[in-house]
Amino acid sequence: MSLDDCTVGQLLERLAGLDPSAGGGTASLVSAAQGASLLAKAAAVTQKKEPVARLEELRREAVEGGSKLLQLAQADGQSYAGLLAAYRLPAGDERLARIQQAVELTVETPLQAATLCGQLSDLAGELLALSKKSIHADVAAGALLLWTGMRGCLLNAMVNARLMSDAGKAGNVRRRCDLLMERGQSALQLLSEVESDLP
Repeated sequence: MSLDDCTVGQLLERLAGLDPSAGGGTASLVSAAQGASLLAKAAAVTQKKEPVARLEELRREAVEGGSKLLQLAQADGQSYAGLLAAYRLPAGDERLARIQQAVELTVETPLQAATLCGQLSDLAGELLALSKKSIHADVAAGALLLWTGMRGCLLNAMVNARLMSDAGKAGNVRRRCDLLMERGQSALQLLSEVESDLP
């Protein structure tokens, strides 16, 4: 079942059940997509009172990013299902090759998703400066959900990278993850900024 067709209850059932295509990556990216939606909401609410072209651009970027995150959530589950299928092949060189191909996909998909989470998190800082204070909590919550999604994706990528037979490739994955984790700290800084403005 496509994520687009799932109710919240159905998604929770899938996450709690034995379906291997719905796990930490799915949960992380659905959360991140919700974060992107909150950023879009903040832009829309502010623009209603203060029409600014940049706010419409930010809203559109957040909406499109959230949609892409859901697509990546689906792809992430499919990549893991592909890895399980490769492990079920008969022993031999072809099985080993297929496993490594599948492993690379289970690493690259969450890395792509984490990169998008970082890009969308960058919008939050700009939105905070442009949006009404009454909507700042939504901006901060959106940034935190994107940060959580990024960390979940990076964790998946690092765990799956341990299955790589090429140590050089695995090391490169770790370096990419470290860089993305540094970038993701902006969400925590934004939260501190919003909290510091509270009475």
